[in-house]
Amino acid sequence: MVERVDGLRERKKQATRVALAAAAVRLCLRDGVERVTVDDIAADADVSPRTFFNYFACKEEAIVDESRMRGQRLIKQLGSRPHDEAIADSLRSVMLLLVHDATPETKRWIAEIRMLHQTPSLLPYQLGSYVAMERSLAEVIADRTGTDAERDMYPRLVAGLTIAATRVALSRWLDCEDERPLRDFVGEALDQVAPAFALPADRPAPVLAGTD
Repeated sequence: MVERVDGLRERKKQATRVALAAAAVRLCLRDGVERVTVDDIAADADVSPRTFFNYFACKEEAIVDESRMRGQRLIKQLGSRPHDEAIADSLRSVMLLLVHDATPETKRWIAEIRMLHQTPSLLPYQLGSYVAMERSLAEVIADRTGTDAERDMYPRLVAGLTIAATRVALSRWLDCEDERPLRDFVGEALDQVAPAFALPADRPAPVLAGTD
């Protein structure tokens, strides 16, 4: 019974967080980032400002939280890929799937990423989200490749290259007049960095936890 209550509580908390993040993006797209306040976001999500601060320190954190949640889906999807699949292929598949997931609400999603891209005050929060995502991605890559996310550079380099390539593709797509879909840009960028994903032939055997 306690587990069911705890599970229900966590689901309600997650639902509130999602509602706040969605409200933040929706209001900022409508009114502009600078005009939207924490009180506005809380009211739109039908909670108190005090409840808002149980989840986010400021409105900027709430605005970028949908991007963070997309990153979490990527990590989960990467972890479920076949372990005998080349890491470059796995990363390409999940990144393109992540982009493709946006298609049911393409217009809103494009407007959201344009807003994030064009609002300097959101940049530090975006970068913080990227850093956290890169760290989690490196851990999954390490598990998939038999490397150590703390001791080996390989998983962190691959994670960093993946995030950087995706960011460059996104920026290029937003800035140019090319009508190709974003997935084409992301796929092209990942194809260009994929050769760097090969494990070094002379790398030392991974150090496993509990060994000297």
